[in-house]
Amino acid sequence: MGVIQRQSIKYTAINFIGTFLGFLSVIFIYNLDQLLYGTFQAIYGYAVLLVPFLSFGIQSAIVKFYPEMVKQNKASRFLVFTLILTTISVMASTIILLCVYFFMRSWLAGIFPNFKVVDENLLYIFLLSYLITYTFYLSLSCCSKIPDCHS
Repeated sequence: MGVIQRQSIKYTAINFIGTFLGFLSVIFIYNLDQLLYGTFQAIYGYAVLLVPFLSFGIQSAIVKFYPEMVKQNKASRFLVFTLILTTISVMASTIILLCVYFFMRSWLAGIFPNFKVVDENLLYIFLLSYLITYTFYLSLSCCSKIPDCHS
């Protein structure tokens, strides 16, 4: 059995296990506490909304230019460059967004009735948005090591 076949079987098994655990948690755990489920969904939604601000659209540039870099055998350097650029943009965006948040917190709390969820879970929202941002690079990095993944 080849390397790609073994990796495919492993990733498929991990995907099924993760999906099954997610299914069990939604059916059995979240039904016990609807407030917990709603809080998790709100945190995830806020984190997804932050991703475009954190990455400044670099992910779209990667999707556009990555196939050309593969043809020129410069894919690994391109991914490293975009990873460094994204890290810089994530740090700059975080500083800007936190400044806006702290200066406008009272005003935002007056406008949005559910702002308390953001206030209590700000760290988790940012951490999850970082994970979502860098997951894209992990998938591209894995794809670049598989032959014929780019065609």
